[in-house]
Amino acid sequence: MDFKIHIILLYLNSTQKNYSYTELMSLLKMPYEQLHSEIENLIERGYLFKGDYALIRISEKGKELLSDANLLDFNIWDLFEDTTDYENSNLNSRKAEISDIYIPKGFDKKFNGY
Repeated sequence: MDFKIHIILLYLNSTQKNYSYTELMSLLKMPYEQLHSEIENLIERGYLFKGDYALIRISEKGKELLSDANLLDFNIWDLFEDTTDYENSNLNSRKAEISDIYIPKGFDKKFNGY
């Protein structure tokens, strides 16, 4: 399945009714016409539906697709946080020390040119 479908479903699941076509176009780096076509395709396939006031909502089938990919409880905005688990882990807390001199292999041999 195309990753764009997962991103659209993740976005609509995370934002609920507060979605923006402009924001979604920016996330996917695609023009309006292509995004509109993708969303209409997802509506036809039953992953999305038009609710009150023609708001696009994620359907149970769309939630099942996210659940199958272990993405149902994932918030798309977590991708844009400044820190990562690695930066917060103890592995990164130790500073690198440069106390030993590095001598490359073959450094003691005379250079004969190219």
